[in-house]
Amino acid sequence: MQYSMINVQKLALWGAFSLIAVKAQTDDLLPGDDSEAVWKPMGKVDPWYLPADVVDGGDKDGSVLQKATGNRIRCGVVGYDKEDKIWMIPANGNFDQVGYILPRGGYDSRSDKSIADCVLRESKEEGGLIIDINSLIPLGLSNGGAVYWYKGNVTETVEPTEPRPRPPKGFTVDDTRAELLKPPGKPAKKADMRQAFHNSATADESTRYELTFTAKEGSATGGSDYSVKDLGRWKAIYTDGFTNGEQAIMKVLCDVYGYRIVANEAWASQVPLGLSLSSVITQLWTATTLDINEVTSIKFSEIVDPATQTAISNARTELGESAGGFTTTNDLGETKGWNTLMASPYGVVASEVAKAVGKGIAGISVTDGNPSEILFTLEQ
Repeated sequence: MQYSMINVQKLALWGAFSLIAVKAQTDDLLPGDDSEAVWKPMGKVDPWYLPADVVDGGDKDGSVLQKATGNRIRCGVVGYDKEDKIWMIPANGNFDQVGYILPRGGYDSRSDKSIADCVLRESKEEGGLIIDINSLIPLGLSNGGAVYWYKGNVTETVEPTEPRPRPPKGFTVDDTRAELLKPPGKPAKKADMRQAFHNSATADESTRYELTFTAKEGSATGGSDYSVKDLGRWKAIYTDGFTNGEQAIMKVLCDVYGYRIVANEAWASQVPLGLSLSSVITQLWTATTLDINEVTSIKFSEIVDPATQTAISNARTELGESAGGFTTTNDLGETKGWNTLMASPYGVVASEVAKAVGKGIAGISVTDGNPSEILFTLEQ
C-alpha cells in the first residue's frame, strides 16, 4: 500500500498525538477479557462494510443480523478529543451502578452505507459527538463478530439528537479505566469496552479510514472513486461517473454458501474511465471469510446492459435459436455464440474475475425470463 507525502505527514502527526495514550494505557484488562468469546481481531473481515452473511431482522426498523447467530450488527467507538480525553455516554439503565459507557449502537440499513456511517451517526445521536470519519481506525470485534469497534477523533461536541438524562462526558485515561470496571461485582458487562479502550492505545494508523480509501479508490479501481451502500446481503455500487452517483451502477451479492458471485442490473458498458467492476467485485468477495479461489460461478441477473443484450441476441442467432435460453461452451465443436458472449461487457467482467480466481470459464448459460440471467461457470 502506497501513500502520498501528505498522508505520510498526517500519519506521523496523529501518531505523535496518540503517544501519551500509548504510554499510559497499560493494565486495562481483567482476567477473561482476552477470551475469544469477548474479543477477536478484525483479521480478514472488511472493517468498513457489512459481511455477506447478514439478514434483515430484529425489533427495530433497519436493523441487520448475523445469519448464523442472530446477533445484531452494531458499531462502537473510543472517541478521543484533542486533549486525549475519552468521551463516554451515560448508561440508560441502572446508572448508579453501571455509570458511563463507550458509545455503541446498531447498524441502520435505512441510512448507513457503511459501518463507518454507523459510527458517525450513533456517536452524534447518543453523545452529540462529531467524529472525523477519516480518523477512524478499526480495533476489533466483539459479541461473536457482530460488534465492530473503532478509535476515532472527536472534533466537536453538539447537542445529542437522542439525548439521555445525563450529558456525555470526557474522561482522562485513568478515569476511563476506572469507569470501565463498573458495575461493582459484574465488571464482565464492560469486557468488550475494556478491550476496545485497551486496543485504542496501539491502534494501527496505517489502517485509518482516510489512508485505506485513498489506496483502494486510487489504486485497486484505477483511480475512479466509488461508494458502497449496504442493502442487507446485497451491496449497491455508486460512482459519480454514472448518473452523477444517483443510480447504482450495479448491485453485488457474494453468496458464500453457494460459492458464487451475483451481479444485478450491472451497467457494464457505461463504466466511467478508471473504474473496474471486476476489481470492485473481487474486493467485495475478499471481504468475506472465504478465499477468492472458492468462487465457482459468476451470474449477472436482470440484464440491463445494452451491449450485452445485443451480444446475447447475436449469440442466439449463431446457435440457430429464435427465442428462449441456451448454453454454450468452449469445447471443440460447441463454440457457437461463445466468442460473442465472451466479448460482451458482461463476458469481459466475468473473464477478469475468473482470472483473479485463478480459473478459466467452462460454460455460459443464458436464461430468457423475468429476470433474464447469464451465468458464467468456472472450471473446477
